[in-house]
Amino acid sequence: MYMHSGDRHAPLLPALEGLPHGIGFGGSRTTTPRLFIPDTLEHCTAGFMDGTYQVGDVLPSEDLEQFEISCLEVWGVGDENVIRHALKKREEYRVYQAEFLKKACTVENKTEFVADLSSGLSPNKLYKHREEARGRHEFAVDDKHGGYKLDRE
Repeated sequence: MYMHSGDRHAPLLPALEGLPHGIGFGGSRTTTPRLFIPDTLEHCTAGFMDGTYQVGDVLPSEDLEQFEISCLEVWGVGDENVIRHALKKREEYRVYQAEFLKKACTVENKTEFVADLSSGLSPNKLYKHREEARGRHEFAVDDKHGGYKLDRE
C-alpha cells in the first residue's frame, strides 16, 4: 500500500516521483496499483490481476475496472490529544475558509468599481441611458450635479 498526498508543487520524494496522488493497494512500482483511489475520490480503478493479490475481479462484474465511491469510512489513529488537536485545526481551517470567501465576495472600495462600470471597461448596460440621453433636446448639462437634467421649459 502507498499513500501519496504530497503537495503537487513541492519537490517530491524520489520514491514518489511519477506516482499518482491518492491511495493504492497492490500492483508494482512500475505499474498502477491494483486498487487505486485518487485524491479527488473520482474515477477510482480496480485491476484484474497483480503480483500481490489473487487473480480475479475485485468489483462486481457490472463495474468492471472503474468505480465511484458512494460511501467512505475513515479512521484516525492517535490518542485523545492528537484527535483534539486535529479537530481544532480543522475548525480553524474552516473559519479561515469562510473569512476568505466573505472577503473575496465583498467589494471594499465601491467607487473604483462604479468608475470601472461607467468607463465602459466592463461591458454592461448600467449606464446606457446616459448615451441615449445625450443629444436629445429636452436634456441639458447639469454642471451643479455633474450630469444631465431634464429641461422642461
